Amino acid sequence: MCISSQTGIQSKFRPASWIPGIRNVHSEEVEWAFPTSISKEQAMDQVSTAATSFDNFIVRLADKESGRIIIDTLTKAKWMDQIIIKFEEDIVNGGVIKAELECCATGFLPLVVPLAPAFNAILCFIPFGDNGNCGRTLRLLEKKTSELLNGKIESTTTRYSLSNPRKP
Repeated sequence: MCISSQTGIQSKFRPASWIPGIRNVHSEEVEWAFPTSISKEQAMDQVSTAATSFDNFIVRLADKESGRIIIDTLTKAKWMDQIIIKFEEDIVNGGVIKAELECCATGFLPLVVPLAPAFNAILCFIPFGDNGNCGRTLRLLEKKTSELLNGKIESTTTRYSLSNPRKP
């Protein structure tokens, strides 16, 4: 099975995210607040554009109606992480567009291993660390999106990966 077909399967099932306590070892959550002049559609467009500027990012879903973007990322060793972004307008704070992002490793084995999605489903109970990779990926996407917007995104980490060496 080639890597491209395995990414589609792994993206859909995300076995490493099935068990909440174990998922926290290799996932990170961030909240973004966009500059006030940016609409939800503009924010979503710029995040999608930022993601497609990287060779190892694959935009799987960009649904403006639901305000969701799903991005798969592959490491050099072909482990796959997935970023799920939910956009909403914060009416209480003057209509500022906010986004909740979660980056989570999708499986214990990299996708270069034949039948990795099946083995990852079987091994979903094994805790493994990401060593801060999810956090680095989110910061990379934030930096590129900020560049495209010519403005600063306010970013707050709401949950660090338990294996992130940068966590406070």
